[in-house]
Amino acid sequence: NDYGNLSGLPAALKCHAFKLAEDGSGDLVLRLVEQYGSRGAATITMPGSFTEGVICDLLERSLTPIAIANNTLSLPYKPYQIQTIRLSKGDS
Repeated sequence: NDYGNLSGLPAALKCHAFKLAEDGSGDLVLRLVEQYGSRGAATITMPGSFTEGVICDLLERSLTPIAIANNTLSLPYKPYQIQTIRLSKGDS
């Protein structure tokens, strides 16, 4: 599977990881870092068929659900913020 192509990622956000979750569930984890001290909102489109997303801590523990529609998520970001998003294909 080609999970390496993200589109809509602003220049301020750097993808530090796009990997399998550590718990062996088959979920993917996207880790983004804001690198220029800016704030904004990104609309990111991911390859694959993701239906569920959750913002997590650095240990991949779930914190807040995030909406995904048509493999796209909207993500606000703050200066120098590290964000971890867990992506799954749901039950379908």
